[in-house]
Amino acid sequence: MNSTKSYNYVCLRCQNQAPSGDYEYTCPSCGSNLEIINSFSFQDEIVTQDEITTQKKITTEQIVNEHQIGFWRYEPLLPIGRHDKFPPLLIGNTPLIDTQNLADYFKLKKISIKDETRNPSLSFKDRASAMVLSHAMQLGEKTIVAASTGNAASSLACLSSGTGIQTIILIPQNTPSAKIAQLVMYGAKVVLVKGTYDDAFDLSVSCSKEFGWYNRNTGFNPFTREGKKTCSFEIAEQLEWSMPDYLIVPVGDGNIISGIWKGIKELNDLKIISNCPKLVAIQASGSDAIHSAFTSKKPIQAVKASSQADSINVSFPKDGDMALRAIEQSEGFTCSVTDEEIFEGVKLLASNTGVFAEPSAAATVAGLNKLCKESLIENDSHVLLLITGHGLKDYQHSLSNIKRLTVVSPEMSSFKKQLPAIFNQ
Repeated sequence: MNSTKSYNYVCLRCQNQAPSGDYEYTCPSCGSNLEIINSFSFQDEIVTQDEITTQKKITTEQIVNEHQIGFWRYEPLLPIGRHDKFPPLLIGNTPLIDTQNLADYFKLKKISIKDETRNPSLSFKDRASAMVLSHAMQLGEKTIVAASTGNAASSLACLSSGTGIQTIILIPQNTPSAKIAQLVMYGAKVVLVKGTYDDAFDLSVSCSKEFGWYNRNTGFNPFTREGKKTCSFEIAEQLEWSMPDYLIVPVGDGNIISGIWKGIKELNDLKIISNCPKLVAIQASGSDAIHSAFTSKKPIQAVKASSQADSINVSFPKDGDMALRAIEQSEGFTCSVTDEEIFEGVKLLASNTGVFAEPSAAATVAGLNKLCKESLIENDSHVLLLITGHGLKDYQHSLSNIKRLTVVSPEMSSFKKQLPAIFNQ
């Protein structure tokens, strides 16, 4: 198949359209986010998204390229093919784990975990970075700038290492040290910004305009959504081309949930799946602009972000409108949880499944816990939790929430004396 695909950009707000040759990050008319409208390639037959609903049924074999690995298997549904010089890291192909322990704990029929911590940089963000980097390489770009709370930055730095492309990373000064260590080891040029993620984001956009650097930013570069939608393709294939009843997603700037919905919608339009899950957006109560907008039915307003779950700690969600559309179209809803509930979710997930998630990723578990207590999830439901980042990326918070551990002398008498304390930790 050819690596160059046909696609257009469309603005969510004003519906302005532009061909792919006129590359823009945001709508040139109103400044809103753009969405890529693909022309899919099925065994050399080009089908536009507008033609899909009247097209004969597409088979699952047509949307999977068995000659590719990881998320590139879904090349027929992507705006670009795999670049020849792209590093051969396995992106995607992450496990879908059924956990009876959590299902019993929450008294639900079935709970599955999509464990995105298995990606090369231990984060879901590798899907977006791989797609963006492939696009940048096809454009002949030499420098990529990105603002991040850590995961998107370490993902881009990881995947671009060895490609000859220089990465400039702008991160808030309070970014966890484990994420900073990843960036430095991968060879990125790291700049600590005195301010929030939103400050770093605005500075990165200014750098792109000033120096002509390619911009990877989540919720700004439409190719990030194209990478993230591949998770939906994998989920559907792993569930034998079906979907759960609920798909619970941690939400900061909104780009993950908008990408997940784009993938689901494309499969549904192609009649590959017959059911769409309700999307549930989980936000930290200290960073809940999307939750507030959804529940109040008002436009998104900036909040003063104050959550310790750094990956979803965003004042103004850059892909908020797309996120709200995804939630509404899927007939889903939102939920807000406290940092304390999130930290409890980290432990609950790890102790019941062996999956160690960073706080922002474990927000899905905290959200499910709250929703079940409020009887908002039916007991006969199949619920899927999207776990987006590994716990070692932000282990300081896990350490700070550990109760005092038991200390014993090396003699058996000391150990036996402390047994009650050991089992009560």
